[in-house]
Amino acid sequence: MIANITHKRLEKNLIRFFLLTIFLSSCVDKGNKKSNIDFSLQKLSESTFSETISNYSIVKLETAEDSKINVITKVLINNEHIYVLNHWENRQEILIFSLAGDYIDKISSGNNSINSFSGIIDFDIHPVTRDICILDQKQRKLVIYNEEGGFVKSTPINCLAREITYGVKAGRVFTVIHTIQSDAKSDINDEIVLYDENDKPLDTYFEYQKENHPLQNKRITLMKRGDNVMFLKEGTNTLYEIGLKKCDIKSTFTFSKPVLPVNKIYGAFFSGDVDVSQYVYDIDYFESDSILYTTFSSTDGDYIGIFNKESNRSTLYNMLLDPSCKCGIKIEIAGVFQNNFIVQIPRTKIADVLEVLDNERTKCTNDEIFELIDNMKPGENPILLLLELK
Repeated sequence: MIANITHKRLEKNLIRFFLLTIFLSSCVDKGNKKSNIDFSLQKLSESTFSETISNYSIVKLETAEDSKINVITKVLINNEHIYVLNHWENRQEILIFSLAGDYIDKISSGNNSINSFSGIIDFDIHPVTRDICILDQKQRKLVIYNEEGGFVKSTPINCLAREITYGVKAGRVFTVIHTIQSDAKSDINDEIVLYDENDKPLDTYFEYQKENHPLQNKRITLMKRGDNVMFLKEGTNTLYEIGLKKCDIKSTFTFSKPVLPVNKIYGAFFSGDVDVSQYVYDIDYFESDSILYTTFSSTDGDYIGIFNKESNRSTLYNMLLDPSCKCGIKIEIAGVFQNNFIVQIPRTKIADVLEVLDNERTKCTNDEIFELIDNMKPGENPILLLLELK
């Protein structure tokens, strides 16, 4: 009898071990690991950054009484509209512009109705309904508005979150939430949480551990490649694709380790458990099917890295070493649209940036927009540049 019970227990333990093995292998499929994306400083390109730009367009955002911009933290382009997440000191709002830059409307946290929200930490556009989904971090909820800015619904989430994006797999739309390590109010202790179309928890990935790795300075780690959701895991140099049933390693980044000054804290990419192999900070990136574009900083300066997936080659640019750049300029990523990378440029820097991108002004032939830029006045909204890479 005892032998029979022991045999059954052993059988159950083997089944559990087998199921656990299947689960772990489905979460991180190392067989799908892609080649390394190398942005080592030894590969510093001798060409100019403008040589990578095939074309670009300029959007001058209208400066109206209700559309004044303080700090842009995110830009999305969807269905002929530009959505700008604008941060003020005590409020956040989504400003809606036309593709020509004309102000249309806004969704603001400045009201106290039952449909309001306390703030916007992130937002995304639903790929089918085109509804605007707002992540309210403080009140732990998703607030949905339609394309016209009308309230649709509010859905509570049981985690403290910092990013949201939609993904599509096999025709199914799902929501991906990037969380902050759990506290007393949450029973979720996973970094990535998935919800289905009915706002029900679907899956989780990357359980938080007790060891606290240094984090990147940048908040953005989720982005989309078409309908696929990509995740640059903090504290690592690994890029994952988040799916309904599994998350696959797609690529890894390599950066040079610079000489570090004393008494300065850096976000770090880790190799293995504790071996600190890369030191970079303020990392941001976007990618299309053919190009990966990243900006980052180190003690050696500010860099732009471009990886061509078709040729499997990378180029690295330090704007201070670019012969066409006569001042320190950091081109910040604000969003991505098709094969274009969206960057925001303050009024006072636009002339210098255009010298770097196109000193002959031949890649953008709109003379009227150049005249508007040359005559911009203090207090006007920043410029959006849509850079199309070769």
